[in-house]
Parts: sequence; C-alpha cells; structure tokens
Amino acid sequence: MQIIFIILVLVTSLTVNGTEKWKIESQVAAPEIEVVEQLIKSDSIVGFSWVSQPLNGILLIKTKNEYCAIKYTGYSRKGDKSESSVFKSGDESFDATIELWKPNWKAPKTIELSKRPFYGLGKIGFSPSNNRIRCGKSEFIWQYPTSTVILSKDTSSHLAPTLLNNFKDVDFEDRSLTWFGYKEGRKIKLIQME
Repeated sequence: MQIIFIILVLVTSLTVNGTEKWKIESQVAAPEIEVVEQLIKSDSIVGFSWVSQPLNGILLIKTKNEYCAIKYTGYSRKGDKSESSVFKSGDESFDATIELWKPNWKAPKTIELSKRPFYGLGKIGFSPSNNRIRCGKSEFIWQYPTSTVILSKDTSSHLAPTLLNNFKDVDFEDRSLTWFGYKEGRKIKLIQME
C-alpha cells in the first residue's frame, strides 16, 4: 500500500494539470495561466524573456549598474473577462502585490500592480494598468501571476530566481546564482524551489 502511495506521489509531482513537466520544458511559449498557477507552487519558471517566481520567493534583478530584488506577496484574478466591443478589449483584470528592495534601502517598498482591459477606439487606446517594475533605468513588465518580463531591446538586464524569502539574506555576488537574460528561443526551464 505504501509503495502505491509513493508511486502516486511521484507521478503527480511530474505532472501539472495533466501535462508532464518535461513537455512544458520542451516548449518556448509560456504555458496557460492555470498551468503557471500550479507550477509556481513549487517551481520557478524561466522562459526566454521572463521568470515566474513562487509567492514570497525573492527574484534578483541585475541591470547595467543597479541591483534590485522583488518578492511577489499576492496575486488575484478578477474573472471579469467580457465580450470585446469597438470601445473595449474585454480582457480579464489581474492584480499583484510586490515588495521591491535595493541594497541601500532599509526596508522594501510595497507596490500594487494591475492589468486592466484596454478602452478606446481603433488603434487609439488606453488601459489604466500599472504593470511596470523599475530597477534603476531599466523597466520590466509584470504578467499574471508572478512573471517578471525583460523587454526585448534590454540586453543588459538579468534575473536570478532564489530560494530566499528574506531580503537581509540577499547576496548579489553569490557565485551559486544563475542569471538569465533575454534569449530569444530559449526553452522553458523549471527550477524546483522547495
């Protein structure tokens, strides 16, 4: 009976929503939102331009001459997707909260992020979203639930997922860190964070 339970646990840890983790790692495109929500419970997801980090896990950012660290502390889906029209996109709304920290700060700064539908007419549109994260002069995009995205023209920024959850433990010079920059075509890499 115990052997069957162990095999069942092993098999379920290798799948997410019925998809084997190795299949996810063989693709370049980001998985569906529901798959990402499940994966980040135990793994960081590294894509060609983004890293999705588990809640309360610290993600390090290295830019040209700045270091920052962020921690996603919460996220939510509004479930308000609607039919699009001439005046609105009808996209679903998303929210997240992060703590942003720099080495010379005594305490992290809390930032509320949001992604809202577009409103407008034709190619002229507006979205009341706040989905930008700044580290020095570099800017990153947040995507639900916990993805930090490097812009395609940014060749100097890199992200490093960590097992840390306390900013006091951050060491940007730690040689065991693996830094990921924008790399078109990189297949998804899952890094276990438990």
